[in-house]
Amino acid sequence: LGNIGNVYHNLSDYPRALTYYHKSLAISEEIGSKNGIANNLGNIGLVYMNLSDYPQAVTYYQKSLAIYEEIGRKDGIARNLGTIGIVHQNLSDYPQALTYFQKALAINEESGSKDGIAINLGNIGNVYLHLSDYPQALTYYQKALTINEEIGRKNGIAINLGNIGNVYR
Repeated sequence: LGNIGNVYHNLSDYPRALTYYHKSLAISEEIGSKNGIANNLGNIGLVYMNLSDYPQAVTYYQKSLAIYEEIGRKDGIARNLGTIGIVHQNLSDYPQALTYFQKALAINEESGSKDGIAINLGNIGNVYLHLSDYPQALTYYQKALTINEEIGRKNGIAINLGNIGNVYR
């Protein structure tokens, strides 16, 4: 059910995605799968973020975050901190966005998640770009680019090259 929700989400059919995520959430709750609950709550939050319903998105992300903290899933903690940071960035609350991205970055560094490190470095660069702090934005984008090149993450390489181009623009 969750995977069907993912398909509808990727097709931007958000009402159907929500229907399937909620069905999957109900079953996860019924069987007591905390990981499943947290995952579905995060997916529901992502749909609301894509709909620009930021209060709802944060509500679901925070519920998901609390469960991941309870069960000690660092990847889920970092992912939710990062997505909450994106919500704050979309709301132009750059100090809060930086706080969340830096927390996510610290967890990814602690766990050695190169993907997560690169993503959060790039997100921090985005905040500095919005703040017109071009030297800082460039520093973070270049760090993210280096890691993406090291791990062969092509979409991350492309994103950071584009972001570096935006700084110079």
